[in-house]
Amino acid sequence: MSDAVELSPMRAGMTALLAFGFLLWAMHCVYANPYRYHLIVAGVIVPAVLYFAVSAIKGGILYDILGGFMVGAIISVIVEVIPFLDVILTVAFLIAGFVTLFETIKKMLPEIILSFGMFASLSHIHMIRMGYRTPAPHELICLALAFAALALITCVRVGRRASSGREALLLLSLTFLSIPLVVILLVSLVASIRSSSRTALGTRKINVNQKVSAHMRSPAFSTSGMKSIYVRDYSRTLTKTVTVAVTAPGPSIMGMGMTAALSRKLTGKK
Repeated sequence: MSDAVELSPMRAGMTALLAFGFLLWAMHCVYANPYRYHLIVAGVIVPAVLYFAVSAIKGGILYDILGGFMVGAIISVIVEVIPFLDVILTVAFLIAGFVTLFETIKKMLPEIILSFGMFASLSHIHMIRMGYRTPAPHELICLALAFAALALITCVRVGRRASSGREALLLLSLTFLSIPLVVILLVSLVASIRSSSRTALGTRKINVNQKVSAHMRSPAFSTSGMKSIYVRDYSRTLTKTVTVAVTAPGPSIMGMGMTAALSRKLTGKK
C-alpha cells in the first residue's frame, strides 16, 4: 500500500513529462506541416473533452449539476405559488451567480493564461507558415520558444499539484478547456438572466358593477290591457372575461442553480 502511495506522485510527474513531450511534438508538427494545425488542435481538445466528461461523471460533477437543477426547480415552484418572490430570488441568484463565476475565473486564471498563450503562439506559427502574414525577424523562433516555455510551465504546475496520474490528466484537461468552460458558464448565466421572466397573454374573469338608469320597459300585456312598466334605477354585478399580460418565472433560477453548481465544482468548493 505504501509503495502505491509513493508511486502516485512519480506517476503524476511522468504524466506531466509525457504531456510536455507531446506538446513539443505537436508544435513541431505544425511548424513542419502547417496543414496539420487543425488535426493537432483536435487531437488535443477532443481527448481533453472526453477525459473531462468521464472524470466529471465519476467525480460527481454531473450529480452536483442535477442537484443545482432540482434546487432551482423547487424554488421556481415556490415562485409560481408566491409570485412576488420572483424578483427577490432572481436578484439573489444573479448576485450569487456572478460571485461564483468571478471566483471560478480567479481560481482558473493561471490555466486560462497558459492555455490562451499556447494556442495563440501555435496559431501564429500556423499563420506564418501558411503565408497568411509576413513574420518579423526571428518571430518564428520567439513563438516556438514562447510555446515551449508555456508548455513547460503548464506541465511543471501539473506535476507539482497532481498526486496521481489520473489527477495529472484531469488538470491537463482543465488547462486546455479552461477558456471554453468559462465561456460556457458566462453564456449560461447570461441566458439565465435573459429568461428570468416570461410574459404571455392570458384571460381572467373579473366582476364589474354596472348602474342601470331608470327607464320605461316596453309595453307588456296585463289584465288591464297593454301598458308600459316604469323601472327605477338600480345596480347590478356582471362577470366579464378580460385579456391580461401574465408574467411568470422563467427557467433562469434553474439555469443559475446549474451554473453555480458547476462553478463550485470547478473551484473545488462544496
